[in-house]
Amino acid sequence: MPLTRLPPALAERLLYFAVILVPFQQALTLTVGFPLKMSEITAILGLILLLVERRAPAIKFVGVSLVGVLAILVLASTVWQLFLTPPAESAPGYSGGLNGDLVQYCAYGMLVLLVCWFVGTRLGPDWIGRGLGLAVRLAAIYCIIQLGLFLAGASSIVTLVNGENQIGTAYGLQLTRNGPFLEGNYLGFFSGVGLFTSIKRRDKWGIIASVFCLFYSESTTGLVGVVAALLLIVVTRPTGIITTAVAFAGLVAATAFTVIPSVNTYVLRQLGKLGFVDADGSASNVLYSRRSRTLNIETGFDMGFHHPFLGVGPGRYGFWYSTYADLSGLPSNINSGITRPIANSAYAQIISELGVIAFVAFAALLLMQLWRLRNSFRADLALAAFVAIGLNATPAWTVLPIWLTIAYLSTVPAADMRETEYSLRAERLARRGSSPLRV
Repeated sequence: MPLTRLPPALAERLLYFAVILVPFQQALTLTVGFPLKMSEITAILGLILLLVERRAPAIKFVGVSLVGVLAILVLASTVWQLFLTPPAESAPGYSGGLNGDLVQYCAYGMLVLLVCWFVGTRLGPDWIGRGLGLAVRLAAIYCIIQLGLFLAGASSIVTLVNGENQIGTAYGLQLTRNGPFLEGNYLGFFSGVGLFTSIKRRDKWGIIASVFCLFYSESTTGLVGVVAALLLIVVTRPTGIITTAVAFAGLVAATAFTVIPSVNTYVLRQLGKLGFVDADGSASNVLYSRRSRTLNIETGFDMGFHHPFLGVGPGRYGFWYSTYADLSGLPSNINSGITRPIANSAYAQIISELGVIAFVAFAALLLMQLWRLRNSFRADLALAAFVAIGLNATPAWTVLPIWLTIAYLSTVPAADMRETEYSLRAERLARRGSSPLRV
């Protein structure tokens, strides 16, 4: 897509650039007491212009009331916690103080919800899809550069642009896995989003870049989400082409698993994380990953059920972690070196920090899109399924990639593809002088 093809108004262009720059959630950030992302800067400028112009939204956003409920609960939880006497002025991992951190994470939550609605109602699914196509290309380019620097022994260069190097061993080798994000799971989620939006747009290079980033990320949940979404389409909306393509991909994967040692190691490690196979002593990190993630999610839900109305407050999962975590039967060093535990699941973070009502509203928003798109384009339905699965291992809910995706799903038309396919078939047959009723 040529760069000259931009939305007509400056405010929409700024929002569009926020979509394009969204992979740079760690790299290319500005340090102002916290990492300020380029996508946040352009999005905030776009929001300011739109608020000044006071233009009415042009695109319908399905589920806006649920997004509004989440925004109200973020504010209510923050205000409630500010009026309570905090148990301490500061805590490990809260360098800005408990209340300062609370306000900061309230701002993060409000920003992503506002951006979600404005991007959805001003850009719409077409421009969001185009922007994500460019974004996944930029992510792939960064990953290639990061990997090249790592293999050349110059990985520290990425710190010059505030980049981080997270190392994974899923292929039996130490390799970088996070790209421009802070963690590989963020990259895995973004890769799945890029894959299905690129499939919808028939963007060959976007598909290639997304698949590369997915396997580069070594994200178990990202891979599982993609596979599950594809299988859902095969089962519920099968066609000969889709079934053949998935079967061929499965055959290639099985062959690679058999003949390529690194692929064999990768598959076994992923299955080990899911608990389907036993991890041997050389893969103790697999056991650690599985146990720690399960523990963090269980702790988040326990926290939420004990604070069902407004949760423990934005960003305060880490503070209350030791109070609710059940470490019985787990290694004593299960969280050694971690000063501020994270939920490692958007669902667990929302229910713990904002309460059960917020969790129900968020889950209802996702289920609404799944139901609404059940007969729509297969790539859109697959994307909705992938998001529902992928959020299980997304470290935080207050990141823009999640909410740009929700903006896309909430504004994409829910076309009935059965009628669309019939109409196209009827049109083709009419040109040949046949009737679709006789087919």
